[in-house]
Amino acid sequence: MTEPVYQAWQFLTLRAEAPDTAKGSKPAKGGKALDLTRDNLFTAIAKLGGLNRTEVTKAWGIDPKDKFESGVFGMPVLRKEGGKSLDGMLGALVEEGYILPDENGNGDPARLEELFDAQRRGADQYSTWHDYSGEQPATPVGEDKIAGKLNTGMLREQYGDSEKAIWRKLSARRMTSDTGIQPDALAERVGFDSGDALVKALVDATPPKEVIDARTDRRMLEEYGDINSPEALRRAADEAVHDEMRARVVAAEMKALEGGTKVNERRGTTSVDVLNEAAKSYAEELIGTMRLRDIRPAQYQAAAGRSGKLAETALKAGKTEEAMLHKRNQLVNIHAARAASDAKKAEEQGHAFLKRVQKPGRIPADNFDQITSLLERFDLRKAATAGELDSRARFSTWAKEQIERGEVPPNVELLLSKAGKAKYMAELQLRNEDGELVYADAEKELLLLAGLLESDSVRSYKELTSNEFNGLVDTVRQIDHTGRRIEGVLTAKDKRTFKAELERISSHVKTVAEQRGRVATDTESESTTTGKMKEVMRGAFFSQVKTHNMVHIIDGGPGGPLHERLVATAGDASNAEQIDVGAYHDKVRSA
Repeated sequence: MTEPVYQAWQFLTLRAEAPDTAKGSKPAKGGKALDLTRDNLFTAIAKLGGLNRTEVTKAWGIDPKDKFESGVFGMPVLRKEGGKSLDGMLGALVEEGYILPDENGNGDPARLEELFDAQRRGADQYSTWHDYSGEQPATPVGEDKIAGKLNTGMLREQYGDSEKAIWRKLSARRMTSDTGIQPDALAERVGFDSGDALVKALVDATPPKEVIDARTDRRMLEEYGDINSPEALRRAADEAVHDEMRARVVAAEMKALEGGTKVNERRGTTSVDVLNEAAKSYAEELIGTMRLRDIRPAQYQAAAGRSGKLAETALKAGKTEEAMLHKRNQLVNIHAARAASDAKKAEEQGHAFLKRVQKPGRIPADNFDQITSLLERFDLRKAATAGELDSRARFSTWAKEQIERGEVPPNVELLLSKAGKAKYMAELQLRNEDGELVYADAEKELLLLAGLLESDSVRSYKELTSNEFNGLVDTVRQIDHTGRRIEGVLTAKDKRTFKAELERISSHVKTVAEQRGRVATDTESESTTTGKMKEVMRGAFFSQVKTHNMVHIIDGGPGGPLHERLVATAGDASNAEQIDVGAYHDKVRSA
C-alpha cells in the first residue's frame, strides 16, 4: 500500500531501535492568560470569555453542532450560557490588536466574521503583537529514521483537550508521544500539504488490514464474480491475458450472426476486419477523452462479461438481432478494457517520468527551466483524493462567479501556480509614472485576476484526459531529450577537443626536443653528497625561471601550443576577472 496516509501509518506504528526512531521535544505550555505573542483568534476569544453561541448562530448562520477548539481546556470558543455578544467581543479584540480599528476607533463586524471564518478553515489569525520570529519551520525527519510518533502536546494545542478531540483517536492507535515529532515534518516526508491534512487523513483512514481484505474481495468480485471452479479460474486468467484474442473471437462470432453483413476491405495484400478495427478505434477514442481519475479497467471488464452472457441468453431464445447487439457491446467493452489498462499503465509511467525529470543537473539549465515552467501549472500529487479535487473545482467555480459579480474572492491565490501568484502580487504593486498604483481600481484588479485564472491556474494531473496527459508527457519528454542530446554533444565535444589538444602539444614538444638534441635524463638524484648538491642546484635554478620562460623553452620559441593553452588562457582569465571587478566597483560607487 503506497498511499501517503498508509506510509505515515506504518511510520507511526512501527517499532524500531532508538537510533532509527525520530524524536522531538515537548512544546511550551501557553496557560490560560491571554498571550498576544502566540495565541490565535480562537484561543483569544476563549480566553476573553467566549462568544454567545445563540447570537453567533443567528448572526452568521453557523451550524449549532459545529465545534471550534480553542486549545485551552475548559475554555470553549462558543458558549451555551454566558459568553460575550459579538459587539462586546469585537471591542475586546480591537483592544488586544486582533482587529484594526477604523478612524473612529471602532472595529468592523464584517471583519470579525471574515477572520473567524479564516481561523475556522485552519488559517491562524494573530494579534499585531504576535511574535513571528518564534515560528520555526518543522525540523525535517531524517531519511535514516524509519519510525516515530506525533507530538501529543502539539496535537493538544492545535485541536484542544476535550474528550472528543480528533487526536485522541491517534493516541488510541499508539501513534502519539510526549516526545514525538511535529505533524508538519512527517507530512512533508510522506507527501501531505500540511500536518493538519495528515492528522485528519490518519483519523479517517481505515486500518490497513481491513483495506487489504476489502480490496482483495472487491477485485475478485469485479474480475471473477462468476467463477465457481478451478477450471473457470484458469479460463478467466487466459481471457485476461489474451484480450486481443478475445476481441477477434467475439468479432468472428458476430460474423456468424451477421452473415453477409460483415464488410472486409483490402489494404494492399492484407485483409482487414473493419468491424473489429472500428470497435478498437472507438474504444481508444473513448478512453482517450476520459479524465484519468475516471478510468477504471474493471468497469469495462465486468461490462464485457455481462454483454457476453446476455448474448448467450438471447441466442438461446432465438433472438438473433438482440444477440448480435450484445456481441457488439461485448466487443467494444473488451477493447475499452484493454485501452483503459493501457491508459493506466501510461499514467503510472508518465507520472514517474515527470517526477524524475524535475531533478536538476541532468540537462542544460534552459531546458530544465522550460520543463519546470510547464509542470508548475499541474499538481502531480498522487495523494489528491476525488473529494479534494471536487472541492477544489467547486471553489474555482465559485471564485469565478465572485469575480463576475465584481468581488475579489478570499484565498483566490490558492488556485494560481507559483508563477501566477508571483505575477499577481507583482502586478498589484506596479505603479505608473506618477507613482500611483496601476491596479488601484477594483475593476482592473478583477480583470487581471480573471486573466491569471485562465492562464496560470493549477490543475491536478488527474483532471486531465488521457490524451491531454500523454500530450503533456510527450512535450516534456521532447524537451528532456533535446536537453540530454545537447548535454551529450557538448560533453563529447569537450572530450574530443581535450584529447586532440593533448596529442598536438605532446607531438610538438617531442619534435622541438629532437630538433634541439635534448635527451631525457634520470630526475632522481643519488643519495651521495654530490647527488644532493646537484638536486639543490637544480631546484635553485628552476626556482628563478618564470613559468612563461619555461614554456617558451619547451615550445622552442614564442607562440607555441603550450603557451597558447596555458599562459595565454590564464592571461585572458585574469583580464576578464579585472574587468568584472572594475564593473562591480563602478556599481558600488554609483549606488
